Amino acid sequence: MAGSAEVLCTSPYTIGWPGNLRRYFTEKIAILITTEKTPIESRALLPSGRKTATGASRSTVWISIIRADHPLEPNMRNLFFKHPILFKWVMNLWPPFLFTGIKIVHISEDFRYTRVDLKWRPWTRNINNTQYGGSLFSMTDPIYALMLFGCLGWDRYLIWDKSADIDFIAPGKGRLTAEFHIEDTQLHDIKHHTESGEKYFPEFVVHVRDQDQNLVCTVKRTLYVRLRPKHR
Repeated sequence: MAGSAEVLCTSPYTIGWPGNLRRYFTEKIAILITTEKTPIESRALLPSGRKTATGASRSTVWISIIRADHPLEPNMRNLFFKHPILFKWVMNLWPPFLFTGIKIVHISEDFRYTRVDLKWRPWTRNINNTQYGGSLFSMTDPIYALMLFGCLGWDRYLIWDKSADIDFIAPGKGRLTAEFHIEDTQLHDIKHHTESGEKYFPEFVVHVRDQDQNLVCTVKRTLYVRLRPKHR
């Protein structure tokens, strides 16, 4: 595959995991990204220690997304939000998702659509043998904020979850699904209200449904969005 590089990615969320488990994910997860769209940083090293050659037809590039002793570096975060497939793999390895049965099934190339599933597992059920309500809330927690980073730029905007409200409609049984959409008008409103450096609090509504498309719950999330100081 010309113009691509195979990236064996160290997930930032495996820090503190047992050694064998962390090594497995470090060594086995491979993600293809297109260097023609976003060239690999020249400081990234091959296993042998040689610098990456831009335009290599197929190279194995070792990129440490995070080191245990410091936070994510800015250019690595930018990489995270420029490549949806990388975003999906890393988020699905995040312990709050991985160990609670939450999985990002699909994310669009422009970060404007995401589908998240909650698996039906014995450890995800409550005393009534239905999906645990906290998991329904968690499956919607970071998604809109992260999607907006992908749409607007992590290096340009500050984005946080500010508040949320959940309305349980019916007991959830089996695999549940939540779909997240960001429309052009919503992005336009956010840019318009923040262009002078002001805070803006957009609201998003997501519906969680079962496999028969029955509505299980509705979650309304309010976000905090503001330009970073250097862009005000």
